[in-house]
Amino acid sequence: MPNEAEDPGSSEYQGYRTLAAYRMAFKIDEVFSSLEVLPFLRPRDRKEFRYFRRLFRTACAEIDARVDTGAIKPWSKRSVETLLSAASVEFPRARRSDGPEAQRHKAGKTESGKDGATRCLAVPPGTIRAGIFIGSFDPFQMTHLETALRFLSRGDRPADLVIVVPEGAYSNLKPGRSEYDYRFDILRRQAAEAFCPFVVPLDIGENQDTIGIVKRIISLFSGRRLELTHVLGSDVFPMASRWYPEDLAAWRPFADRMDTDLDFASFVVKRAKGDQIADAIRAARMTGVQVQVDPRPIGTPSSTELREQGVFTIVFPTEEVLEKLEVVFRYGMHRNWLTDRGSAEYEI
Repeated sequence: MPNEAEDPGSSEYQGYRTLAAYRMAFKIDEVFSSLEVLPFLRPRDRKEFRYFRRLFRTACAEIDARVDTGAIKPWSKRSVETLLSAASVEFPRARRSDGPEAQRHKAGKTESGKDGATRCLAVPPGTIRAGIFIGSFDPFQMTHLETALRFLSRGDRPADLVIVVPEGAYSNLKPGRSEYDYRFDILRRQAAEAFCPFVVPLDIGENQDTIGIVKRIISLFSGRRLELTHVLGSDVFPMASRWYPEDLAAWRPFADRMDTDLDFASFVVKRAKGDQIADAIRAARMTGVQVQVDPRPIGTPSSTELREQGVFTIVFPTEEVLEKLEVVFRYGMHRNWLTDRGSAEYEI
C-alpha cells in the first residue's frame, strides 16, 4: 500500500497489465491522495479512509488479472454512456437533470426494440454479463463498493460490470429512508467516475422494487442473452431466496416477450461468519438459481452505522461528496469506527 503522499502514477502501478483496471486504480488513489491537503480532516479520519484504500487496491489487482486473461471484458466509455442514455430515454424521471451530463446521455445511440423497449446498439456484442446490485443504499458507501468489487474479482460467473440501482418503491421495512433522488445522487457522486466502467450507477429505480428494476434491465437488453447475477449480502439473502419463485415467475415471461435470453444467478457476500444461509441456498437452487457464496465477511460498517452513529468515514471521499460533508468533519460531528474500536468488526 502506498503512503499518503505517494504520487498515484508511481511504480506501484507497474504491475498492472490492463488499461481499464489501471485507470480505475489510479482514479481511486487520486481520491484518497487528495485527502492529505484537506485541513479539516483529522489524522484518524485519514486513517479510516485509507483502510478502504487497501481493500480497493487488492480488488483492482485481482480484477486486472481477470481482464488480462479475458475472463472480464471491460465496456468502453461509449458503451457505458449508451446504456445510461437508453435508460434515460426508456425510463425518464420527471425531475431528471437537463444539465451537461444529461445532454451527453441523450447523444447515445439507441433504437426502439420489441414492445417499444429501447435497445442499446453500441454496447459490446454478444452476451451481456452483468451483476445487478439493488438496495436501499441510504446512503451508498464504500462497503457497497467493496461488495461490487468483490463480485467482479471473485465471481465464478464472470461479469464485465456491476449495475447499481437504489430501490425506489415504498418499503414497510424501511419507511423512513431518504427519497430516491437523494440516494441516487450520493451513489452517483461516489461511483460514476472513479469506478467506471466496472461499477455503473443506473437511474432506473424510481418507484420500482426488485421485480420492476430487473424487468427494466431485461427490456434494455432486448434481443440479447443476459447473464445477470444478483449481488447481495447474506443478511438479506434468506428473504430474497423466499421471493425468487415470485420474481422468476414475473421475469421469465417478460424476458420472453422482450426476446431476452435471461440466465439469472446469485452472488452472496457474507455479513458475518456465523450467518446460517444453507436453507436459503437450497431453496434458491430448487428454483433453478445458481448460488455462489463468498466466504470472507466484509468487515466494515453498514449504512445503518452511518445514519445512527455518524460514521462518515465510510463514504468514498470524492470532491463531489466532501463538498456536502465538509461541515460534518470540520466541526467533528462524526464518530470514528476503526480508531475507537481498534478493529474492523462490522459487516455489510
